[in-house]
Amino acid sequence: MMLLNSAGFLLFRWGYGILLLIACSALQRFTSRSAQLPNLLLPAFYDSAASELQFRREQFDWNDLDLTQRASCGMTKCFFASARDGGGEEGYLIQHSKRNQTKTYEKWQRIWERAEELTSSHNGIRHFLLDPPLMPVDPPLEVLKKLNAMVFGPGRTNNHYFGKTKIYRATPNVGFIVQRVKAAPTPSLISRCYFFGGEKKKKGEEGRFKLDDLSASTDKFRLAVSDESAFMSTFETELRRTIKLLADERFSSLWKDFQFLLDTQGKIFHIDLDRMEERTFRYPSKKGAKQCFGGALSKLAGVMNGNYTFSGIEKLEKKA
Repeated sequence: MMLLNSAGFLLFRWGYGILLLIACSALQRFTSRSAQLPNLLLPAFYDSAASELQFRREQFDWNDLDLTQRASCGMTKCFFASARDGGGEEGYLIQHSKRNQTKTYEKWQRIWERAEELTSSHNGIRHFLLDPPLMPVDPPLEVLKKLNAMVFGPGRTNNHYFGKTKIYRATPNVGFIVQRVKAAPTPSLISRCYFFGGEKKKKGEEGRFKLDDLSASTDKFRLAVSDESAFMSTFETELRRTIKLLADERFSSLWKDFQFLLDTQGKIFHIDLDRMEERTFRYPSKKGAKQCFGGALSKLAGVMNGNYTFSGIEKLEKKA
């Protein structure tokens, strides 16, 4: 169990409070220029020549997908582990976009380029993308069936997730997009911040930090942390970097549906980078931002000392 001594804990919170004041001052400066936000948030990703690119289908080895275990899927994308990566550290994001494949591919390419810019301009910021996206030659029918059979997550039924096989027999062009990515570390916690107005705001709550129900069990996570003090120290540093990132006009759209993944060393990985494409979002209030990041520190400290309040899927696991 990690117990910070009282003097160290006060220094920890005071130092972080100063950081929050700096970040909030930056936020206020940005919000005062809200009329300029569309120009700030949407830089020109491509020049005129790039917009006329002729996209070609590329070769992809569909045998490199591990189709013996279920994929982790969202509404439109699935992660499949690499069959050749014995360490389980890499895999592929796969989406099918039959109607707007080229447009979807362009979006993925923009996100890749911005992710590279994010890494180069903010040293230490992490994400999971490893290579630019591909528009591969469609897989054989038997591979499509296995892809559908391994879907696990929300969305359409397994048999239809990557396209209906009857239609595929007649018209093979399903329209896949593939991107090589790092595998998420396990166990890990998916962390989110919610920002409020209206009724919640009247009660004094303008921001709330929450661990996503898709996260690992907090007990399993805590037991996997080898050094709780080092974990909290690293997490504090990572939050400082994140605040600095969010204060950068080029990446401030990451405030939209703000979330990140946290590993057992206290390192933050930024996920769902599609948010960098967002055209509209609202900056949180200074109080909301402070409540979010202050809540992150207190709740992760609660995870480390075993006092985190269980919710969602963890309640079910605890009952079981």
